[in-house]
Amino acid sequence: MKDETTTAGALRIKPIPPPPEKQKISFRLTVPTIENLNTYLAAYVEAYGVEANLDFVAEQIFTSFFESDRAFVAYRRKKACATLGVDAQLGTTQL
Repeated sequence: MKDETTTAGALRIKPIPPPPEKQKISFRLTVPTIENLNTYLAAYVEAYGVEANLDFVAEQIFTSFFESDRAFVAYRRKKACATLGVDAQLGTTQL
């Protein structure tokens, strides 16, 4: 019989990490934007056969937007490098 603790510790796929902390925010959207969001939720149901959680869809939209904004990505990289003392363009540490 195998020792299950050894087997579990050796698996390539690790245990699912706890979900990141989430905070509730509130903001107002224009009627056309809300209509588009509702239409997207309906399209999601039609495409996948399950209802989408509004929080999930909103987070995906924000994440996709942030990742596709090159100026924002560069800004974040510059800020992170400044915090770590790394040259953002060269990737070298400043002593």
